[in-house]
Amino acid sequence: MSEIKLIVTDLDGSFLKAKNTVCEENIAAVRAAQEKGIRVCGATSRCWGTCKRVAEQAGFRDLFVVNNGASILSVPTMERVFVADLDPEIIEPVLRLLLRYVTNLKTQGYIETVSSWDLVNDWNREVCLDDGTIFDPLASQNGFLLDTIEEVIQKSKECHAQIIAGNMDPARNNEMYYDLCGIGDFELTSAGVKGIEITPRGINKGSAVRFLADYYGVPRESVLCVGDNRNDIPMVSWAGVGVCVENGADALKDVADYITAPCYEAGFARAVERFAL
Repeated sequence: MSEIKLIVTDLDGSFLKAKNTVCEENIAAVRAAQEKGIRVCGATSRCWGTCKRVAEQAGFRDLFVVNNGASILSVPTMERVFVADLDPEIIEPVLRLLLRYVTNLKTQGYIETVSSWDLVNDWNREVCLDDGTIFDPLASQNGFLLDTIEEVIQKSKECHAQIIAGNMDPARNNEMYYDLCGIGDFELTSAGVKGIEITPRGINKGSAVRFLADYYGVPRESVLCVGDNRNDIPMVSWAGVGVCVENGADALKDVADYITAPCYEAGFARAVERFAL
């Protein structure tokens, strides 16, 4: 097996022990890999506003992927080296269509979270309002809960939305996808049984990892990726070593090279120790 030179990990359900909790073992694994000269990057469907704090706590200091690959930035400087916004012309028709299917709906810019009071889920309500448990100044200052879908549409365009996400009955996925195809061309994936995520065509975690590998001059066989869900399939299946945590989706386990311990038992650290250290 080739020597690992680049590690890319999903956050929720993979690297994080809980909602915004980073276990010490994973922090130590990041540090040990960096000391060995290995680049360690995060790749998440979150925007930077809702993951900046945990990324810094975990010790990430290289490039970081947000919005499923629509933005790639430097952790220390927040400077973006790659940007892919949704076509503003499709934001309104997609959001209005999804209102027929979803129970929660939001858009995300590079750092912004945009939703409405009646569509936001509990997690993002906490992010936008700061209930004191997951306080992050960047997230709370850039979290917008609006009154109407018209306001959500306008704010999403102003924020240069990169991803549209929601929750819906999976039994309606095919119907929803058929209707979406009548609007335009997008990348559609899921994070969980009920979650859907829409990004520009060709933008996903796999495209982001390929960008990272090219940026750092690392061959595919020297890349280790860790994930837990369907939106991690493009990067885990592409990597030289693709890892799924034990608590992950069966669809990801089917394409992974290795199944590690669950996220709440530091599965990331176990995989890094086995393949990179």
